[in-house]
Amino acid sequence: MRCTAFSGHYGKCSFIDGDLIASEVILNAYEDSRLVITGDLKTKLFYGEDIWAEVGGTADFEYGEGYCLPIGWRDAARQLTQARRDTPVHRVLHPDVADESSPVRPLKTHEARARLSRGQSILR
Repeated sequence: MRCTAFSGHYGKCSFIDGDLIASEVILNAYEDSRLVITGDLKTKLFYGEDIWAEVGGTADFEYGEGYCLPIGWRDAARQLTQARRDTPVHRVLHPDVADESSPVRPLKTHEARARLSRGQSILR
């Protein structure tokens, strides 16, 4: 699957049989949700705070909040994939969706979904 942005939703499971290549962002920080990709995951920003993605291939993202694990993981601390850069996420987010007052939750999820549904970017 190729797209500009991918967003899950609260209480939903997304299973992708193949690759998920999102040129800008993958939002995966929704309670009671799950994202499983049998192939590779690639994006500029992966936002999966508290909710990781399970990936059958490789996970590659430049910026991120959260992490990815291989399908069938056994040792999360050793097997996790994190962002290539340690830039704080609020610095790459558009000001309308960044919550700089909350380093624990730097993304205003509702505002981000609204911008994405209008075809607007959530990145600076």
